[in-house]
Amino acid sequence: QLQMSRFFAKPGDTSSEEETESEEETSEEESSEDEKPQQALKKSSSFTKDAPARKGPRKVVSQKDKRYDEMMQTVKALQNAMKINDWNAIASDFQKLNQQIAKASNLISESGIPKFYISIIAKLAQLVEETTKDKDKVKKMSKTNAKSLNAMKQNIKKNNAQYENEIAKFLENPVEDEDEEGDEDED
Repeated sequence: QLQMSRFFAKPGDTSSEEETESEEETSEEESSEDEKPQQALKKSSSFTKDAPARKGPRKVVSQKDKRYDEMMQTVKALQNAMKINDWNAIASDFQKLNQQIAKASNLISESGIPKFYISIIAKLAQLVEETTKDKDKVKKMSKTNAKSLNAMKQNIKKNNAQYENEIAKFLENPVEDEDEEGDEDED
């Protein structure tokens, strides 16, 4: 006998095997259909049992503060990389910091270039000079670290040319970064 689709079959034509299979299929379909709405509700609801409870009201942060906080985090990462002479990390953090400065250009045009940025690029220029003078140190570096150092040497020259006046003022009267951070946190 030809196997036909169960849609075309007459009510009495099915065998017992087909009946048990179809019963299992329908019971599986029903159970999965029942679960779907519950899962959708769980996913869409932001107030689930698993969600951590917020402590206090939401904090509204201005765009300026948000941008400066991002830049300060990058500066801290840059300082840590400078301490361990990881020039690959220094190069990537320096690039990230310059992108953040470009992104916040409208804020910078209003309030001026952040002092912490001027201080970090001045310190970075000094570190590049000191490191390149120490030839033994450069020879001991890994290939990627040495390449990153040479790239940073060029990038620093190019970048610092834009901020010569600000760097000169900073070098005349250097101010520690920690003091400036404390001033910004009080605002």
